Amino acid sequence: MKKFLSVASAGLLSKGVQAQPVSAKDDDVAKAIAGIVAIGIIGAAIADHQHKSGHDVYSAHPRVHPDENAVGACMHHGKRLVEKAGGNYFQLDNVDRVDVQGADTVVVFEATGFYDFGAKSSVVRCTVRNSQVVAFDYS
Repeated sequence: MKKFLSVASAGLLSKGVQAQPVSAKDDDVAKAIAGIVAIGIIGAAIADHQHKSGHDVYSAHPRVHPDENAVGACMHHGKRLVEKAGGNYFQLDNVDRVDVQGADTVVVFEATGFYDFGAKSSVVRCTVRNSQVVAFDYS
């Protein structure tokens, strides 16, 4: 049902957008946004599968891009933190950016932890090295 509402909302929003000429720069921005969305979806899906399968530590998937594995490692780590705090679920809301800095990959994303008392949304800065989370800061 939630997926249907998201699709329906997107359809309604797109109807309200006026068609305008698209520049090459707009096309580049659209491609970048689509890439970030795909990275988030794939990484979060892998993390969810591994978490549900009982993996204590994230294992890099051999057939996906390192950025997707970085998002997966961060989401897996977040799921474990929320679970340890008594939460029920950790949801990826948006990936803001993925930056490679030497041997580290820094993922900045928005996520929501769901608990019996309600939900808490955070901006997370997660640093991954060799497919393992070495820093996880949220606000």
